[in-house]
Amino acid sequence: MSCAACQAHVEKVVSKVNGVMDVNVNLLANKMTVDLDEGVTNAQAVINAVESAGYGASEIGDKENKTASPVAAAQDGQTVRLLADVAESSIKVNANITIDLNKMTVTGSFVTYGEVTIQNGTIDVPNGKTNYAYGKLTLADVDITGKAASSSLLSVNYNGSVTIDKDSTIVADSEQGHFPAVFIKGQDDRGKTYAPELNIYGTVQSAKTPAIQGNGTDRGVSHVNVFEGAVVKSETLAIYLPQPCEVNITGGLVEGYCGIGIKSGTLNISGGAVTGNEVFNGHTDN
Repeated sequence: MSCAACQAHVEKVVSKVNGVMDVNVNLLANKMTVDLDEGVTNAQAVINAVESAGYGASEIGDKENKTASPVAAAQDGQTVRLLADVAESSIKVNANITIDLNKMTVTGSFVTYGEVTIQNGTIDVPNGKTNYAYGKLTLADVDITGKAASSSLLSVNYNGSVTIDKDSTIVADSEQGHFPAVFIKGQDDRGKTYAPELNIYGTVQSAKTPAIQGNGTDRGVSHVNVFEGAVVKSETLAIYLPQPCEVNITGGLVEGYCGIGIKSGTLNISGGAVTGNEVFNGHTDN
């Protein structure tokens, strides 16, 4: 919401909800305060009214379970905007929507199926959780953090396509034996093959595990594109793809104990830098 006319429109729509006694939208704070008769209506009815006017809304105060409901209710083309930090176990996104984190932090993960943009905030991934992309996901000015102890921070699955923009980072504070920051998977459990795609303009980094990794049992062709300004970095292999793959480096930096390791694919380098000069586990390669 960005103008006084929008503010007035939302106030008018919400004031018509039976049981609402007073409503005030603070445009600068991006917040709405509603006095309501809880014997007549509830917060969800107010949220539904706001969404019917073409805007996103969520109840704030309690940090738990305040994002999944408005995301699930959002329709194609709408934007859901956070108004406070939230903690969710896993947020499923089926529609083609924008999720504006609004400089807030989500402690949890997303599972995206549609054409989704997540922007302007932080996703702190707890141990055992993963952000799964099955559709087209764009990360715009988003920082994804976590340890990746028992699962990756992001998994690009099947025909998923993920773009990490120049202002976005995925950083795993991993130890040896942990998972990569980003996993890319091109085959399902029934053996059907796909062509997942990862486009990197920003930063993907993992401490003691590969920044990007696949699975050698996959038969689908995974596509990884590294563009100008990107940084893909690890103290071990930066990119490790044992499955069929196509890796295109047109710019940026790929750096690790070994920069890139592939077993069954194509590597095209037309720009940028790929270096293997870090000390890892007592050894140095140059």
